[in-house]
Amino acid sequence: MGDIYSWAEEVIVWLGMPDDETALVWRILLELGKLCQFEPHEVFDLALGSPLTGKDAEMVVQTPPNALESTRGALKARVKLPPGSSPEWKAVKRFFERPWFSRTWTFQEVLLSQSCTIICGKRSLSWTDPSDAVHAIDIVGFDKHMYATHKGIVEIQVGRKRLRNGQSTALWLLLQNTRYRSATEPRDKIYAVRAAVRDSVAENIVVDYGETLGETYARAVKSCIEESKALTVLGSVEYRRTEESKLQMPSWVPDWRYKTSVAVELSMRRRDGSKYFDACNGKKPLITRESDPRKLRLKGVIVARLKRFSEVKRWLDFDLDLRRARRFPTDRFQLDQWQALYRSAVGNVKFPISSLKAPEQADEIMASIWASRFSPSGTHGGLTEHDEYVADTMLNREFFIADNGADAFMGIVMGAPADGDCVCILFGGDTPFVLRPKDNGEWHFIAEAYVHGIMDGEALAHQDRQSFAVEEFILS
Repeated sequence: MGDIYSWAEEVIVWLGMPDDETALVWRILLELGKLCQFEPHEVFDLALGSPLTGKDAEMVVQTPPNALESTRGALKARVKLPPGSSPEWKAVKRFFERPWFSRTWTFQEVLLSQSCTIICGKRSLSWTDPSDAVHAIDIVGFDKHMYATHKGIVEIQVGRKRLRNGQSTALWLLLQNTRYRSATEPRDKIYAVRAAVRDSVAENIVVDYGETLGETYARAVKSCIEESKALTVLGSVEYRRTEESKLQMPSWVPDWRYKTSVAVELSMRRRDGSKYFDACNGKKPLITRESDPRKLRLKGVIVARLKRFSEVKRWLDFDLDLRRARRFPTDRFQLDQWQALYRSAVGNVKFPISSLKAPEQADEIMASIWASRFSPSGTHGGLTEHDEYVADTMLNREFFIADNGADAFMGIVMGAPADGDCVCILFGGDTPFVLRPKDNGEWHFIAEAYVHGIMDGEALAHQDRQSFAVEEFILS
């Protein structure tokens, strides 16, 4: 399949029959594409609906204030876009929700093609037209009208450019980028991206529909680790929401049938591929061969054991939409009480946390993470962008305190941590991981974790002083 799409003179994408909105959507996509003729800073104010002023204009637009209005006028004259409140944007959103954009196998059709034409009924566009439109949506802020439904085209276009430049995309990233796409046969979540990776990686992905789903996904994880020489793929493990997933998947294997269960991934990389964290201090993963495909043998160290869990998340009720903060049903969730809690915590807690000796301070420590910065004007229900970012980070995550007898650490981890779980640093891991010991000597993988004070290799840098013994972990 991959060879056919790669060698074809032209690939034709069929989106289905037109509807009453198709002509409108075609016009908007072509108009959006015109924005690519301008520099991004020239169209920011058009996307926002009003000119940027003050510091915003200085930092983002980089255009003399007296030129803003004339630039905006010129753009309006050349680009005929509906206002942000127009229902026409919903028509574009519905267009990107057509089935082709959400299917797993369709990803490679455009990714691998030399030339591609999109057809809807009797209307056709070169692939560059919607991709330019989506590029404009992505760089100038029109995504606030689109609700990120254009995400699939962005990922395809990035992959196309990499292939044209002789670069491949890592398997773990392809699997993560196509995670929201659907497939009738769940094994195809792996097989459908096989043609887009390097030959040496593709050779390790043997198409075998006789394997169990857990074995297929587990082999893909091992291929990801071997290719990247890192454990980044383990950060894609989601919170198991179904009993079927718990039974079918080894604990260390992402179930790519489901979307990720966190809004902000700790192991994500920057655009240039560099890491945010390096908990393993640059050590490469040490994998011992394991005959059972459902098990993974790695080496690393145990840093501490989880001892205490904070009630702060429950106090603040993170599951509520923060934009409804002023409409909480009970007094305990009133905004002024949130602020009082934060101020008390920030005033009482002394850093660094790694020297913490009093577990009873855990709730104050966890509250202090929020940094107690509120907008007096209440532009987002009284919460700042920072607070909403923290809420995203805490989605499906819990606070904990871990102790090793010499030091105590605070952190956050996804899922339901328990007493006796261990904070471990596995060689090759950008972040620490929380593992649960099993009676048979193996380990149950919980999730990647943020642990304050050891995210940049500090634990392994002082391994001798800390007496951390390297041991083998069998994840099952």
